[in-house]
Amino acid sequence: MIDRRQSARTGRVVWRVRWYETQPAGGRSERSRTFTTKREALDFERERARARRMGVVSSGRVRVAEVADRYFANLAGTVESRTIEGYRQHWRTHLAPRFGHLPVEEMSAPRIQEFVASLSARRAPATTRHAHRVLSLILDQAVAERRLAVNPAHGIRLPALPAQLGDHVLTVDQVEALAGALRHQDTLVRVAAYCGLRWGEVAALEIGDVNLATRRIRVQRAQIEVSGRIEIKAPKSRHGRRRVPIPERLVEELRQQMDGRPASALLFTSPEGERLRNSNWKRWVGWSHAADTIGGGIRFHDLRHTCASMLIQAGATPVEVQRILGHSTPATTLNLYTHLLPDALDGAAAKLDGYLNSRP
Repeated sequence: MIDRRQSARTGRVVWRVRWYETQPAGGRSERSRTFTTKREALDFERERARARRMGVVSSGRVRVAEVADRYFANLAGTVESRTIEGYRQHWRTHLAPRFGHLPVEEMSAPRIQEFVASLSARRAPATTRHAHRVLSLILDQAVAERRLAVNPAHGIRLPALPAQLGDHVLTVDQVEALAGALRHQDTLVRVAAYCGLRWGEVAALEIGDVNLATRRIRVQRAQIEVSGRIEIKAPKSRHGRRRVPIPERLVEELRQQMDGRPASALLFTSPEGERLRNSNWKRWVGWSHAADTIGGGIRFHDLRHTCASMLIQAGATPVEVQRILGHSTPATTLNLYTHLLPDALDGAAAKLDGYLNSRP
């Protein structure tokens, strides 16, 4: 029920919603919340009615942090450890200070929308979207526990991601300039740019994965770094297990890299012969300086986007690009690289013109 009252603290008219909740251990307790407008009180009362119909139990003042702990505990063994660590980092940095102390029942869409607006004013759109996703997953856990009728994080307006692809898609000359400016392991950069491998896939390659006779690289494992330790795992999806064509220009270079080494040896190693670590490798080879020679701001992953661009410009179909890059579906490839298709469509249009003009 809703009753109109005067706030003892401010003297203003407020609206109080009172209701009874059934406790998980049995019995009922009276609860109440106060709102500054009647509309807010009516909206909350309707939400409470929906919760009763859906069998939502009393939260017993359970806080968001408690639900988050159970959510993270349930993730073990279901997703990669690096993913869990990333989720926990977002929780510790952005979410726990803002929501951890709050009772679950006080989570609302306006509160979450305000948080998103505040965070996006300080952090990049991708960071804001990732933090929101983690919060939404935690509140899904609250819904599963019947502590919320619906997830208030659903339907929140999120900042748009900037168009990142295209700005740092390199030309062949730029790839060669970047590789040539490195102090070591220019071959690794060419393999990433011309074969479309991720950092973790390149770093995990063994000599036996490279077949120069058939000009194929077998991608069957990847390495990831989690809290300072290296883990070896399967590629991101079953499509990530693939055989990638080796351009002819890389054959002799790879032959020298592999010469006299056993099949089980890593293709690329640190100066000490150990597995490569991304940050250490960049310092060792002088990545930042090399990137500056072609304009700066180049990420290693841009080499993979470069490969996609070259394949599309060479006339490869979305399915062929998907298979080489190891995407789960051609739709994923199209979503990532649609902006590269207009130039490719010009080539298709020219082919159609040639066909039509050849007809009598």
